Amino acid sequence: MNIGMFSSDYTESMAHTTFSPNTIGGHLFELESFGFGKTDDSANTQYYKDLLNSDVDIYGGLANTSQLALNFRGLGLPGHQFDKFANLLSVITKGESTCLNYLSGYCALANPCEYYQNTGLWDYDFKIQFASQ
Repeated sequence: MNIGMFSSDYTESMAHTTFSPNTIGGHLFELESFGFGKTDDSANTQYYKDLLNSDVDIYGGLANTSQLALNFRGLGLPGHQFDKFANLLSVITKGESTCLNYLSGYCALANPCEYYQNTGLWDYDFKIQFASQ
């Protein structure tokens, strides 16, 4: 999913997938999985660390859900998931990342983006599977 710019290369007649909120007029989307990791297409392997907010004791009725806010800059992960992500980012950057967990928390790297192009950092991504009905 690439949200950020409109492209006229795609048309409605092309194959596509749709998903909708879990209630009519709602804003929450049910999730099957949400993780951070990487896929190695040449070896046909993948590894993703689970970041799904599935703990009902912590998240109550918001467990296993997400919302899409196109006016929000960043991921907007809940604190517990942000901490997991920050730890994973620290491992794959060999301790070069600094993440601050507070409202609208963020992470920064020690060097400019160009420095990391040959490190494999850009091979990591988020894998999201929305629930379907």
